[in-house]
Amino acid sequence: MELIEPSARFIESYAEALIEFDTHGISGFWKSFGPIDSVDLYLQRIKQYDHVAGIECHVVPASVFWLVDNDEFVGHVSVRHSLNAPLRRKGGHIGYAIRPSKQRHGYGTQILGLVLPYVRSLGIQPALVTCDMDNIASRKIIEKNGGIAVNGPEAGDDSILRFWI
Repeated sequence: MELIEPSARFIESYAEALIEFDTHGISGFWKSFGPIDSVDLYLQRIKQYDHVAGIECHVVPASVFWLVDNDEFVGHVSVRHSLNAPLRRKGGHIGYAIRPSKQRHGYGTQILGLVLPYVRSLGIQPALVTCDMDNIASRKIIEKNGGIAVNGPEAGDDSILRFWI
């Protein structure tokens, strides 16, 4: 198992995962990249995510990585290099998702743990990670990786849990 930059080698498995996410009603940052009309163009759009600050008010520069295991796409993680007001409330520095068919196998804990050294290399310490109040699985993942719950007035929403790692 490894955390890699998005790669054409795994695009078929990744596309299957996107269908799983849609089927289960799960949306996330990957919707920003549009359709996979051309593998090379799609991968370029992901890479350009590093440089999109200011294009939209809710977008900040971010790096995207894929978790792969046995030549299969398992999940993805986005590391936001800075935070704006909406991300301080919900989203934080790190967003991750494990494809539904791979959930409950420990991959969430692993993807977050694997990306933390990269986050620290950016000088982000501590890192803010959030989850919905009713997302018990995500809460456990964050806590297993050292997350300490801190809901403050800047959260602005009782339905969001905020953690510092």
